Amino acid sequence: DKGKILALDTVDRLIEAHGGESVIKATLESPPPDDSDLPGVLDGVDLRIETTKPMEELAKLTGSGLKFLQIQVDRPDLEAVFLNLTGRRLRDR
Repeated sequence: DKGKILALDTVDRLIEAHGGESVIKATLESPPPDDSDLPGVLDGVDLRIETTKPMEELAKLTGSGLKFLQIQVDRPDLEAVFLNLTGRRLRDR
């Protein structure tokens, strides 16, 4: 960051230590009758979950009978590491 090393390790360890959680963005076929057991935030039929274990969360949700129209899993990357360490994006000055 501006010529300074903020963290030094393998890519995997940097992402694990500083990348944050994975984000699941899902569109449900219909809202569940009771959303109190859902992890994350439900806005209409749009569900957003932050988790370290996205595939386990998705398995639980599908096992509970929820039906999805769309699922997207965003995993942390080196840009997320930089953002978390500096508070700004790579292209910000």
